[in-house]
Amino acid sequence: MSSRKICPECNQDYEYGWCKPCNSKHFQNDFNNWTSENDKIDKFIQDAQLNSDRYWKVLEWVSYDRFKDVKLIGKGEFGTIHYAWWIDGRIKEWDIENQQWKRYGKYEVVLKKFDNFVNFNDVLNEITIHLKTNTKYDASIQFYGITQDPETHSYMMVLEYAADVKLIGKGEFGTIHYAWWIDGRIKEWDIENQQWKRYGKYEVVLKKFDNFVNFNDVLNEITIHLKTNTKYDASIQFYGITQDPETHSYMMVLEYAAGGDLREYLKINFNNINWLQKLNNLYILSLNLRNIHELDIVHQDFHPGNILSYNFKDYAIKISDFGLSKLIGVNPNNPEK
Repeated sequence: MSSRKICPECNQDYEYGWCKPCNSKHFQNDFNNWTSENDKIDKFIQDAQLNSDRYWKVLEWVSYDRFKDVKLIGKGEFGTIHYAWWIDGRIKEWDIENQQWKRYGKYEVVLKKFDNFVNFNDVLNEITIHLKTNTKYDASIQFYGITQDPETHSYMMVLEYAADVKLIGKGEFGTIHYAWWIDGRIKEWDIENQQWKRYGKYEVVLKKFDNFVNFNDVLNEITIHLKTNTKYDASIQFYGITQDPETHSYMMVLEYAAGGDLREYLKINFNNINWLQKLNNLYILSLNLRNIHELDIVHQDFHPGNILSYNFKDYAIKISDFGLSKLIGVNPNNPEK
């Protein structure tokens, strides 16, 4: 069955429930209604929205007040990880009748806060790579967006939630939070209501940028993460950006993976997994890594703690944490060039 349809707004062909010209217009019309108070982050999100040709490639700035029950679940050298409920959830589609985005509804997410970044390019690099891995095949932890801790002003990535998330994204640059995204990510434009339709409540991860001196490091991670948002789903999806109202830290909104990471899974289940299952997981993992390499991304921190899944038994494996990743041929000190 073909995925192509006729857009009820412009009467042009589109596929995967996403009309790029119309949805780009809806995003652009909303540019003046939000800001991260950082020009580089604003431009990064705006460019991602205008270039989105699938709902899973959408990145958002998520106001921190759209998360509830935020709690610290992990802390590492690069930052902290928080669990939270994203009240709205990620965007699903545009609601033509109500002229607003429909969303998937309440989501559990992880907020990855960047606590100790010296160079903001490092953060931007991870964000760029993570977004690039957002694909329809759910091969990696989804990256939903960016937010900011209102108290510390640290930026945070909003990520797909994984149950054992305390082992995800540990480092000196940020922290990871679990949360429910109340509205959920954007799905499509609701022509009738003139707003975005959304997938509703989502579990997400918020990656907070806590300790960076150069904002380009943050922008570099965001840029790379966004680039990984592809139809192959090789990595955790990047949904948007939010801000912690207490710390004022920015946070990436990322897909949450309930199955945890490969290291912990193997500690418990290694003797119960047959060789066929091991080889199948290795095969899927190799495909995901190949997809990331084809995007000219070098991960540089690839280990079992950064390999996540909804359910390892179903081979739903995704790659996460692009904080140390680099884009081939890109100057990490100026990722915009």
